[in-house]
Amino acid sequence: MPFDLRSLDFDNIRNALKRFSCTPYGADSASMLAPAPSIDVARTMQTSVTVARHCLDHKIDLLLGEVPDIRVALRQAAPSGSTLNARAIRHVFQVLRAGEELRRLIDLHCDLYPASMPPVLVCETLMATISRTVNDAGRLRDDASDLLLQQNAELAALRDQVERDIKAFCLDPGIKPFVASGYKTLWQGVRAVIAVKTPHLDKVKGVIKGSQAGGLEQLVEPLVCMAANNAMERLTQQIDCEQRRILRELTDKIRENIPGLNVILDAISWVDMAFSAGKLSEQMNAHAPVLVDAPYIELVQAYHPMLILQFLQGKLDAPVPLSLCLDKERRYILITGPNTGGKTVALKTVGLLQLMAQCGLHIPAEKNCTFGWFDTIMVDMGDKQSMYHQLSTFAGHVEVMKEVLVHAGERSLFLLDELGTGTDPEEGAALAMAMIDELVKRKSLGIVNTHLAPLKSYAEHKQCVSNAAMLFDEKTLSPTYQLKTGVNGGSFGLVIAERNGLPVNIIRTANRYLSDIRER
Repeated sequence: MPFDLRSLDFDNIRNALKRFSCTPYGADSASMLAPAPSIDVARTMQTSVTVARHCLDHKIDLLLGEVPDIRVALRQAAPSGSTLNARAIRHVFQVLRAGEELRRLIDLHCDLYPASMPPVLVCETLMATISRTVNDAGRLRDDASDLLLQQNAELAALRDQVERDIKAFCLDPGIKPFVASGYKTLWQGVRAVIAVKTPHLDKVKGVIKGSQAGGLEQLVEPLVCMAANNAMERLTQQIDCEQRRILRELTDKIRENIPGLNVILDAISWVDMAFSAGKLSEQMNAHAPVLVDAPYIELVQAYHPMLILQFLQGKLDAPVPLSLCLDKERRYILITGPNTGGKTVALKTVGLLQLMAQCGLHIPAEKNCTFGWFDTIMVDMGDKQSMYHQLSTFAGHVEVMKEVLVHAGERSLFLLDELGTGTDPEEGAALAMAMIDELVKRKSLGIVNTHLAPLKSYAEHKQCVSNAAMLFDEKTLSPTYQLKTGVNGGSFGLVIAERNGLPVNIIRTANRYLSDIRER
């Protein structure tokens, strides 16, 4: 697992982008978003996002109208001899029209769409042909061809004649008392019928076609209109043949333009993603970080994206920004501090922002931040007993450590929560030190959250490893969620337990035991 997206809640970013998308192509791109295959691709997307954000800041949005999903239709049109229906062909027209709008936007903001990608070229001839033959409702126009126009005119004339004949027939004094539908013409497909009262069925000459009104009325095709009905049926079959011919020719033209249509779809996907990311950037008041082709991270007053969004929605207090640096001189930071003090949030903030940067997205921060490039981002967080069935919590952590060692290298970032826990504290601390030694030797970078006291002194004397602490306000007995590098912090477990209502006598006894332990 080169990128541990799930542990860092990356789906929250995908879902946020998906909500901002305006086409099915952009929505699918958001759903499948992952770190770019190279830093050059990430920089290209970042440039597009920055241009989209600039457009949005100047009240310019991506307005393509309704853009249907034609990917299935294009696959159906690909085989020679295939025929699309009129609605699918109309959808192709809508995509072509969206391509025209996109082309105009790209011409005005050239960095919105990469020059390295194929140019967006709209086949105006195909657009004109579809517009001339298929209406807005997705049906063939009556005048889609000269022959079809003539056939439809003949059919309309026949229908008018049949309706006149039916009216005259039904108003005949010898027939009128037996007709239930007055002189109104009823239609079964293209054949005209009338409703006759069942008891008087023998009074009307014709062919029974069915019944209605619970059998009280019979649908009869009068002999007087049978010849015209036959003519309409033959003409309808001819119209159907002509329509199929037209649709087949339109499909042939679409087939010829499938490569160009796929380019339009790719461009729509790219630009829709850029505008979705631009809207997310606008909502978070984010900006583009610096991307460098080296293992390196520098956060300067950066925020966890979801915390800043919840704050802006009024659901949380203002989050505390995070600042830290990981480089070849300080490869690992060991964060200590109280439970609920923000250690896990800090770890997740680093990981999620790194993923976003490698996707070419903007990040929420007060100042400029710099992100390097990693081939692996792995997270060990939470109780592994639930992740590795039939294993203890410690055994689950061991399995993750083995996986970490498989992927450890110069381009690896590891975010390890409570490394070495789940067993004897001294043995766990020793194992954690050995792991960090090996990870530093392999030139990887990472953050380790811990409560283990031996690791604090280890970090003070270990080259390329640094302490950091989540600060705790001892006056208010509450965490500040501020990270201070170069110092280690206490867990304040007894203080927090007392604040959360554990009986004072228990706390007092625990403090005595703690003093005894520290004196040994």
